[in-house]
Amino acid sequence: MNPITERSELEAGARALRDLLRRAVRVLGLLERHEVSCCGVSLAQCYALYEVAARPGISVGELAERLGVDPSTASRTVDGLVRMGAMERVPVPGNRRAVALSVTAAGAAMLASLDARAEADARRVWEALPGERRAAIVESVGTLLDALDQAYRRCAPLRETEHQSPEGDGPNGRSGDQESGS
Repeated sequence: MNPITERSELEAGARALRDLLRRAVRVLGLLERHEVSCCGVSLAQCYALYEVAARPGISVGELAERLGVDPSTASRTVDGLVRMGAMERVPVPGNRRAVALSVTAAGAAMLASLDARAEADARRVWEALPGERRAAIVESVGTLLDALDQAYRRCAPLRETEHQSPEGDGPNGRSGDQESGS
């Protein structure tokens, strides 16, 4: 193949991938909003709940790092969850300024509801996939996520363990959350 044809195919493939990724982000964003609407929490609050449930005792600073947001943003997110009764700040013995975050029973109930809804949504999508192609699709999505992780590791690392509940994936699997809702 000549270099011009190869470059044209590369550009066309990259454009097609970009368009598909934009569509996926749009659809997944709608699904996420649908999933969390049942519990009256924002996406940022949902992610914070999953992180604290997976790492009881985490500090607000550590939570901010896990979510990829500023500490002040994480603190405001936690404030809302504390007001709802879904999370609590527990003083750290021997350190007057430090607090550890924990999910309350109400927060655990929210997470259970979110997990049930996410599981039902995933089941509907799984059933809509052609049976003979399901395994290949799952493998391909995993390969795509690995490639995205590798390509964007320098500026916005994606970690497989991010946003997972203690029992498995959070409402959106491996994706991160930004306060801007992107």
